[in-house]
This record gives sequence, C-alpha cells and structure tokens, in this order.
Amino acid sequence: MHPKGSPLREPRHLDPDALRSLFESGEAWIVKRVLRYARDLGYSRYTSTLEEAWRVSVQGLTDSMLMMLEQCGFDLDIECEEDLSKDAAVLFGIREAGLHRTRGIDLGMFLGLMKYYRTAYEDLIRERITDPEDAWEYRTVVERFFDRLEIGFTVEWAGFSGQEALTEMQERSRITTEEKVKYLTVFESVNAPLLLLTAEGMIENINESAAEMFGVEGVSGSAYYSKLATGIPFEPLAEDITGFLSRGLRDQQFERTLDTTLGPRVFMVRIKRLLDVSGKFTGLTVVLSDVSERHAVEQELRASKRQYEFLFHNMMDAFAHHRVVRDDDGRVVDYVFLELNDAFEKMTGLSATASLGTPVTELLPGLEEGSFDWIGTYGRVVDLQQETSFEQYSRDLDRWYEVQAYPTGPDTFAAVFSDVTDAKTQEERLGALVDERTRELQESLDELSKANRVKDDFLASMSHELRTPLNSVLGFSGILLSGLAGELNDEQSRQLGMIRSSGERLLTLVNDVLDLSRIEAGYVDVEVREFDLVTLCEQVAESLRPIALTKGLEVRVNYDYLVVPVWTDEDKLSQILLNLISNALKFTKVGRVTVEPSISRDGMTAEVRVTDTGKGIEPDELHHIFERFHRTNITEPLKDGAGLGLSISRRLAELLGGKIDVESTPGIGSVFTLHIPVRHESARF
Repeated sequence: MHPKGSPLREPRHLDPDALRSLFESGEAWIVKRVLRYARDLGYSRYTSTLEEAWRVSVQGLTDSMLMMLEQCGFDLDIECEEDLSKDAAVLFGIREAGLHRTRGIDLGMFLGLMKYYRTAYEDLIRERITDPEDAWEYRTVVERFFDRLEIGFTVEWAGFSGQEALTEMQERSRITTEEKVKYLTVFESVNAPLLLLTAEGMIENINESAAEMFGVEGVSGSAYYSKLATGIPFEPLAEDITGFLSRGLRDQQFERTLDTTLGPRVFMVRIKRLLDVSGKFTGLTVVLSDVSERHAVEQELRASKRQYEFLFHNMMDAFAHHRVVRDDDGRVVDYVFLELNDAFEKMTGLSATASLGTPVTELLPGLEEGSFDWIGTYGRVVDLQQETSFEQYSRDLDRWYEVQAYPTGPDTFAAVFSDVTDAKTQEERLGALVDERTRELQESLDELSKANRVKDDFLASMSHELRTPLNSVLGFSGILLSGLAGELNDEQSRQLGMIRSSGERLLTLVNDVLDLSRIEAGYVDVEVREFDLVTLCEQVAESLRPIALTKGLEVRVNYDYLVVPVWTDEDKLSQILLNLISNALKFTKVGRVTVEPSISRDGMTAEVRVTDTGKGIEPDELHHIFERFHRTNITEPLKDGAGLGLSISRRLAELLGGKIDVESTPGIGSVFTLHIPVRHESARF
C-alpha cells in the first residue's frame, strides 16, 4: 500500500540497522520460500544440490539492498547514482547474471526467480512489520532494489557495454518510474472502491476509497491502513472470491449488499482475473460500484408498478388507453384500444381479449355516425395535446357518464369514465329544491330588508329624540353639581353625581347602538386622507394615560419605523384604537399595555398590535367577543360596558378594508392585532 500523495510526500529516513536485522533474522525463511518457488518453476536439480548457494544469494541480495540505501543516505525521496553503472543493485544484477548464466539459467528463468525473491522479501515484511507506514517504506526499498537488479541483469544478458549500457539502464529506470507514478495516480484517483488481489485471493493493494468505505477506524485521508492491511482476505467478499477462484471463472459481475461506514450499501461487484504477458494467472481486480440509489429507485419503481396495477384493476372508474389511427392526410379517423381495466369491461361490456389492438369502429359499428363525435373529440385531445372533459348519456345503458380525456403521447391518449347517473339524478332533485328554497329565502329576505329599513329609519329618526333629553339631564345635573343653582348638601351632591354618571353611561350606550346601526345600514362613509400611523397611536395612547395612571398601569408605544404613512379614514381608525386600548386597560390590573404600529414586508398592509398583561380570555369565549352586547364577565355591573366596543371596532376595520385578529392566554394576557391596507381602495394615487 502506498501513502496518499506518493511520491510527493515528506522525506522519510529508514533505520539501516533495523532493516538489516529484519533481513538477517529472516534469511532461513526467505531461502525456504525461494526453494519452494524454484521447485514450482521446475528447478528441482538446482534446489537439491545448491541450497548453500541459495543462502549465499540471499545474503548477497540483503547486502546489496543496504549498499543501495547507504548510497542514497537512506532517504527514499533521493535518487541514487545518476550513473546507474555504479549503482549497487545494478552491479549486483550484472554479477548475478553472469553466475546464473554459468549455472544454465536463462533470462526468463532468472527474471522468474527474481520475481519470487521479491515476493519472499515482501511477504517477510508484511508478516513481521506491524506498522503499516514502516511496512510500506520497507517494501519500497525491496521494489526499487529488484527493479534495478533486473535492469542490471538485462543489460548484461543483452551484451551492452559502456555508454550503451548506461543509456539503456537510465531509459529503463525512467520508464519504470513513470509507469509506477501513472499506476499509483490512477489507482488512487478512482472514486469507486478498487482492490488488487493476489492469485490466492489475498489483498495486494487497496485504494483509499475502499479503505474508507469499509470501516478503517482512526484513519482519515490517509492510505496507511491498519485494519485492511495487505496479505489478508477482503472479508466483505471473502466467500464470493473463494467461489470465483474455485470455479475457475475469468470474470464475474453481481450485486451484493455490504456493510460500510455509511451503513448497508448495494454494490455492483466486478471481479476479473489478471494475466501476465505469458498468459499466466497472477491475481484479481475487484471493482465495487455503489448502486444503492439506483437500487432504491428500482425498488420504488417496482413498488409503484405493483401499486399502479392494483389501483388500475381495482379502481371504480373505467379506464382505457388508446392510440389514434390517421389517414394519409394525417387526420384522426379511428382509435385502437391499448389497455383497459376491469371497471371498463363491466361498464361497457367490451372484454379486454376482444378489444385490445382492435379499432373502435370495428368494436362499435356506427359509432362515428352517432350524435356525439367521439373520434373527433379524442383527435383534438391528441392534436392539441390538451385535456378535455364532458358528460355523455348512453341510451343503451340508460346511464350518464363523465369522461375525462388527456394526452399521453404524440398519438396516444387515455380516457376515464365515471358513472354520474346517481349524481345527475340528485343534482336535478337538488336543483328543484334549491329553486324552491331560493324563492322562499328571497321572500324572507325581502321581509327582513323591509323590517331592517324600518329599524334603521326608526333609529336614525330617534337619534335626536334620544340624545337631546340625555344631554339635558347631563347639562342640568352638571349645573346643580357646580353650585350655580344654589348650595347642595353632601347627600344631594352624591345623588346628583349618581344621576350624572348613569346618564353618561346611558349616552355612551345610545351612541354605540346608533353608531353600530348606522354602520350596518351603510350610512357611514370613509373619508380618506394621508397621515402618520405612529403619530396617531401616540396621540390615542396619550389620551388614555390618565386612566392608566389611576390604575397604576403603563401605556407604552413601541415602533421600529419612525413613520408609517397610511391613506385611510383617520377618525374611524382613531376610534378603533381607542376601543382596543381602553378595552385592554379595562381588563388589566397589573403590568402594562403595549401598542406596536408596523408595516408588512411588501409595504401593502399596516398593522397595530395591542398587547396587555390582563386576565386573558377563555378559549370558548374567543369566538364570541366580537358579537354585539357580549361581555366576558356578565356578573360584573354594566359600568364595564355593554359589549359593543369590539363589535363596532371590527365593523369599522372591515369598512376600512381590514380585520382584527385576537390571541389570548388565560392568566397571561391578550393580543389584539389590527390589519388595514396602507392605501384604502377609495384613495386616489
């Protein structure tokens, strides 16, 4: 395994004594492995008589490796001698080439032996070095050494000398380095998990994507893997790989669900044998493509298809899918049944077996001559690519059907038939009842309108008669209380005060009743002018502060906008605010009343929130507080009002094109919010 970013990484210096100790302690192990490899290659006659020569050969390989590292200063990022003819590994290869030639071993046999030498050394490192980083560095030493050794042997075997040998060795070194860099770059740049396995199915190399995907703990952004080390099976696919090798397959592709750091994922697994130039089996490649999303989509599609088929065949409405038939001029002259459901069969008596693929003119002769142009109607649906719906009566079945037709392609359409006979019958009956009821309601409405006009006329005419005596009572009682008609004793003053107080309450009630009647009768006009809503809120609040002070309350006006210009009726808006704020003061014993004017984001609506810390309103009363004469506590005396203030405020708000919302929590308080258009509809731009 190579580190991320290789070969451009921080220089790492190896410990030569540790490397020598490793190789010397494993000499017998290496000799044993190489002898077995040699016998596999058919070199039995060499292994039986030259075992000591093999041991000496291993010692020579180890010494040459260390000499090469000493020349490089044990820094893997520093190249060795530019003159490769002086390189320890190359020189050893040239010397060994001559010795092996005298033993009757040709170039192919030598390169084969060097391959197994390389494998034995790498296996020794893999089994005895536990730190992945150190193991990689040591394997790099082995790879670089054997690459140069093979260069030396090839040069000697080819008979090169002098400058030709140097040029050839340098070129082969350059090509080998470039190929390795390309390989490592491509291997790590693949986003999909990628593994190279040995011929025995053990991990030889694994890219970062695979290592991270399959749960390497404590590793992030690095290719040093402690859990998925080389030389062990790839556990998630161990059984599949064993089966692949036992059946002698060349390649295989299948889907498998595997556990990953992201949870269970579905992969498309591709396993393929690797062969060298001679056709010998050398290992496996395993590529895993994450197809979880596609797999989920396919499952959804299959589920949707099953659901569609269930609904299609069990739906109450009749459904049929058609393809139009055109003449030589491209006009729609017929249509063919492509698909129909069970309800369509029951409704029309046309079976799917006889209908599918058959033109409608053959199924229903004379259809084109009927009173309704079915073919032309469906032709327009396809030609215009527009949906249409209509009702049609079937004399044969004595039923009414609602038909919805919509295009499904350039020359196809679908039609849904719904039996609406019962609905049509009920509609006719309902129509007759509606007509009768409408006539009765109109008569009642006329009578109510007449009575309402009489009431309005009475209240309008009685306005003067009701207010004049009350004003006289209030005026004379005021004169008496002021002492202008003579001095009064305490009891007389108290009695006159009660008369004046009752008169004022009665006048307020009369004014509210008359105002409400005038609003409902439509006698109140909206007089629009421009003014500042913030200033109006402050003025109304200021007029009510004396009442608040007597109760120990605070009236506060909060605003984010210094000016909120509006075009509406200032007097009516002032009356609404006066009612809302005074009502809040009335039901608040401790705390404050807050008034907050604002404007909406789009600049079209002005709002005023009136918040109190009073006793709140019970949920079952919220729907009744705007009703006439409604009071939240009817056990209290009439001095708290007759219950017309909110009713008048709501109707005035509606007259200005707005509304009043309310939120309340018992024991916490209430919030009344007035919404009105910034510009009344009657305002001129």
